[in-house]
Amino acid sequence: MDKKVKLRDILVDVALQWQASFGIAPSITSSISEYDAAMLVGMSEKEYSDYMRDKTAVAKGTDFVYR
Repeated sequence: MDKKVKLRDILVDVALQWQASFGIAPSITSSISEYDAAMLVGMSEKEYSDYMRDKTAVAKGTDFVYR
């Protein structure tokens, strides 16, 4: 299993544990869905990682662009 996929799974597991303990999961949906979308359109994990390095949670215009 790829390192990044493992990190994704760990993040989801921690969010579910948080929800079990405190009643509401942390807001990770947008980050996970952007990652999943990038993988679905064929972006490599390295490309995605390199592209997202300088991004912030709030951006003017489009948050995700590929090709």
